[in-house]
Amino acid sequence: MNQLPDSVSIREVGPRDGLQNEDPVPTDAKVRLLDALSGTGVRRIEAVSFVHPRAIPQMADADEVWQRAARNPAVRYSALVPNTRGAHRALAAGFTEIEVVVSASDTHNRRNVNRSTDESLDDIAELIALLHGSGATAEVIIATSFGCPYEGTSTRSGSPASWTGWWRTAPTGWRSATPPGWVRRAGSGTC
Repeated sequence: MNQLPDSVSIREVGPRDGLQNEDPVPTDAKVRLLDALSGTGVRRIEAVSFVHPRAIPQMADADEVWQRAARNPAVRYSALVPNTRGAHRALAAGFTEIEVVVSASDTHNRRNVNRSTDESLDDIAELIALLHGSGATAEVIIATSFGCPYEGTSTRSGSPASWTGWWRTAPTGWRSATPPGWVRRAGSGTC
């Protein structure tokens, strides 16, 4: 009785996550990195993040990087956004796969996207409607789902699994009898 999946999907996040915490990398180098990774056989790449340049200056050239990238048709590319404004930018750039992040830790969410977890969750409802209405997909990533550098253990009612209750009271338009996979799985990663 093997409960392991038949396959897993790995998303390369180096062009976004790997570069956003470093000193700004020249645009040409980012494009070369993205193009090189596209030729490695990896099937999914998180290419850029559409954030305010004052918040993360390393991603200020996201539009240009994406415009100049040589896209491999065998690769699914995605962009990370912190909010609906970022989603509008990602759609305008041509992305159809978009991730949005929300932290289980309110402190981490405030430090990461400058608003409370509840404010992010409210925005996610609008963001999902926007993306689906545009033919794009949305993946909600729960950061700090198993621990936080500021608060320790997740404080959202003890564990992200309790978000199922939140889901059942979520804004009309994206509520269902059972929570979607992202709530059931409770976390795509930690900080």
